[in-house]
Amino acid sequence: MKRRIFLLIGLIINSTLLFSQGIYFKAASNYNFSISTQQMPEYFSYLILVPGTDGLRELKINLIDDEFSIASGLNFQGSVGYSLNDYISVELRFSTFGNAKKVFEASPALEYTNNGTTEWNYKNYSLLPTILFGQAFNKSAVNIFVNSGIGISTLNIKASSEISFREYEFERCYTFFWGYGLEYDYFLSENFMLFTNIGITNTNYKAEKAKLKYSSSEFIPNRQDEIRYVDEITNLKLNHHNATDPDQPELRLKETLKLNSAFLGIGIKYALKK
Repeated sequence: MKRRIFLLIGLIINSTLLFSQGIYFKAASNYNFSISTQQMPEYFSYLILVPGTDGLRELKINLIDDEFSIASGLNFQGSVGYSLNDYISVELRFSTFGNAKKVFEASPALEYTNNGTTEWNYKNYSLLPTILFGQAFNKSAVNIFVNSGIGISTLNIKASSEISFREYEFERCYTFFWGYGLEYDYFLSENFMLFTNIGITNTNYKAEKAKLKYSSSEFIPNRQDEIRYVDEITNLKLNHHNATDPDQPELRLKETLKLNSAFLGIGIKYALKK
């Protein structure tokens, strides 16, 4: 009986050791380059109240950039993977991204109005299940990979003009990612590999809710304190002046912020081998 128990324990230990030899860890630093632009989403109207001949009047600041993108920036990844065989591996990647270009001037600038600038601070944290198909050579390997996953995105926008400053903070929201690429591994030793990769990654961001964090102007329409983004606007309630209630959040239609980029990176891989 004892012999069978020891034999079973030995089989379990041996199986665990064999399984662990297929596990590896990776760390990489990538730089994403934007591959498309769009008209800047108008997540809020930059309205300020200024004194006029008949009292206060609304003045709109132009912020729109017709060739806008925040898809360029640094991307750090860490992953744990498992080699199913000599040709197929699976990984779970943790990825972080922050945009590099943050400040945008209204373009084209409009005449007979005030033009302003915006500063965008976008961050994303995501989990990306990945599958790799590869071929090993003497001291190197080439892998084709595809992945998709979900992430959490945060966004902060500062808007400014010559006469005013404003900052909006957006509620965290979920985003979906997908991408593909090519990886080249070079074996430094039996356990360590240096790798480079190139590829394409795509995601869309849709704001759900924004709150005014700070404003330099004493005169600001109350309805701009909070903004909610919806798929459609129906049954809009109006007050007795036939206008929206200034004490209720402003409703705006959802706009898609596209982050499509190509990336190039370098990293190191450690495999648990004897």
